[in-house]
Amino acid sequence: MCLWATTAGAAIARLYKAAMGSNRSLDRHSYQTIGKRIMIRFLIRLLGLVFLAATFVFVVHDGTKSIAAGAFYKTQVGDFWSNVHQNSLLLLQPAIERHVAVWLWDPVMLTFLEQPVWLVFGIIGIVLLVLGRKKKPPIGYARN
Repeated sequence: MCLWATTAGAAIARLYKAAMGSNRSLDRHSYQTIGKRIMIRFLIRLLGLVFLAATFVFVVHDGTKSIAAGAFYKTQVGDFWSNVHQNSLLLLQPAIERHVAVWLWDPVMLTFLEQPVWLVFGIIGIVLLVLGRKKKPPIGYARN
């Protein structure tokens, strides 16, 4: 492991230790573990916020298109995926039918591909934000 990662992990762990008010000394391995845990949690939250920002963009896009057309408009996941990378969408059906299950394509994946993009991105963003949140200490439990 490089020197920068070791000192960065130690600095993050010292900040974490100061914020938690712990007087216990931590060894080098604990510094690195705490630093990695905080960084992964940060990246998961950041990815969740990016998905929520994309959700907002698609809500505005679909809303302006609906107002301009005078009818409800939604960008479907299948259409968006086809615009971004059509070959991977075309290879998805045979891959799922061959490697996973034949019944998974027709009712499950087709329903998923017909959903609005803002709904799918919003659900993914909320799930990532919940997974990346800080854990609250249990009530009545003191850590040293």
